[in-house]
Amino acid sequence: MDRDAERVLQDALKLPVEAKAAPAGSLLDSLDTECDADAEVAWLTEIQRRSNALDSGAVSPVPWREVDARMRDALAQPIRPLCLNPPFSRTFEGH
Repeated sequence: MDRDAERVLQDALKLPVEAKAAPAGSLLDSLDTECDADAEVAWLTEIQRRSNALDSGAVSPVPWREVDARMRDALAQPIRPLCLNPPFSRTFEGH
């Protein structure tokens, strides 16, 4: 990192937490110079689908505290294998 960049970084690190977000976001945005049109369309389609599902009552929002509690409970459980009898675990006679 050159001197100017180092000085800018050190100055930014001295900012209060709430003041760091805007320049950090701007820096991250500046790194993403290519736009994947297919990804943009896919995200817009997914956002519309989810919005429609909420508006129609097909799904209900879950409060963050409940989601957080569920995740913490799930993470406290032992990890279960996805497949109890994977085909590669079988032995084949003569092979």
